[in-house]
Amino acid sequence: MTAHIYCWAPNLQLDPADSNFRDKVRALQGRSKVPPSETLVMFVSDLIARYPDLAETTDTVWGDGPLVGNIIGDFINISLVWSRYEEAAPFIVQTAHKHGLHAYNPQTGDFFPNRIQ
Repeated sequence: MTAHIYCWAPNLQLDPADSNFRDKVRALQGRSKVPPSETLVMFVSDLIARYPDLAETTDTVWGDGPLVGNIIGDFINISLVWSRYEEAAPFIVQTAHKHGLHAYNPQTGDFFPNRIQ
C-alpha cells in the first residue's frame, strides 16, 4: 500500500480548494512527454540525498522509482510506502518549500502552500 504527496511550482496555479483540482491533476499526469523542470529535478535530488532512490535500494521510503521519472514539467506525484509515510512526509514538505514548491497530501486533504512566491 502506498501514500502520495503532490508537489508543484506555483506557476501551475493549482488550488486544492478548486472543485476541478483532481481533474487538473489527472490532466497534468496525462502529459507524460513534458520534460521535468530543473527546479523539480533539484528537489528530487535533495529528496534522494536523504532517502535513496528505489532504483538503488529497496530499503527506502519511496513507493516507486526512479523518483525523477515521476516529474511531469513542474509537477510531481510522489509515492511513499505506507509504513514510512509519517517519517518522510514532513521532510518532503520542508524540502518542497526550500525549492519554492507547494505540497498537497491527498490522503488528508492538507495543503502546504509555499509562502514565498
